[in-house]
Amino acid sequence: MKKIILTIAAVILAASALDARGLNITAGYAMGLDKETEASGEKTKEFSNGFHIGIGYTIREVIGDSWNIDTGLQYINLWGKKNREFKTIDGNVIKGQEVDSYIQLPVRLNYSWDTENCDFFLFAGPKFLFGLKSQFRTSDDLLINWYARQSQNSYKRFNLMLGIGGGVYVGEHLRIDVGYDWGVLNRYKGDYKDEGYKLYESMLNVGVALCF
Repeated sequence: MKKIILTIAAVILAASALDARGLNITAGYAMGLDKETEASGEKTKEFSNGFHIGIGYTIREVIGDSWNIDTGLQYINLWGKKNREFKTIDGNVIKGQEVDSYIQLPVRLNYSWDTENCDFFLFAGPKFLFGLKSQFRTSDDLLINWYARQSQNSYKRFNLMLGIGGGVYVGEHLRIDVGYDWGVLNRYKGDYKDEGYKLYESMLNVGVALCF
């Protein structure tokens, strides 16, 4: 614990030498939307809810005074609804709950402008995701790992999203932002992809950041 406290203190001291709003610590709400197309052409949508937490950095004034680049590293965890029905590739229907976690790396081009009371910004750009866990726990406690061989490696770990959003700085050290990202890659691979299944994930993030 002492080492952790010293590390955090060192980061804060280092950040104080940087421009305000450079380094930030962020956390907030996340919502996932899975859009699935079965081999038959039937389409379904499933929502999940969770949180994100991480660190970021703003590279300021890359083009003039108003254009910046935001990047960072975040952990995100999502829980699907309980007793969700899922149809397997062999036609069986199982019930359970989906749990997913990722490391995500956003890279956003940011345009900002100042007002008398606060500063606003808009952003757009890609977000790269790497899957840490993707599991479906059935009602009889059977655990299906979508990244493991038992499920024919059904999901890709890597995903690419494109998103837009905006936010506001309140004072020098508090930021509120909201963004929405659309997945551009089919998450399915292996037997599911070969059979014509498609799964695209979109994501909403609402966050608050402490900026140094």
